[in-house]
Amino acid sequence: MKNQELQNLVQLEIKKRESVSDIIGMNMMKRVLFELQQLEKKPQFQLTYSRILVDSCDFNNDLVHKLLEYAYFIDKRK
Repeated sequence: MKNQELQNLVQLEIKKRESVSDIIGMNMMKRVLFELQQLEKKPQFQLTYSRILVDSCDFNNDLVHKLLEYAYFIDKRK
């Protein structure tokens, strides 16, 4: 999955969390989006969101799974 596709999915997740007043989850997804945007601008940017997701998210969530796979792929590529 490409960075831009993940950004789009994260933006949808942010909107979903806004609608249910999940402030903590929404802020976490905003952090993930920020990191993906930084990586797009600066390929050497180090992603750290995987630690946040591992500590606080449900692994049955498809988006979390995709984000962790992407972070792993980027880490191995460097």
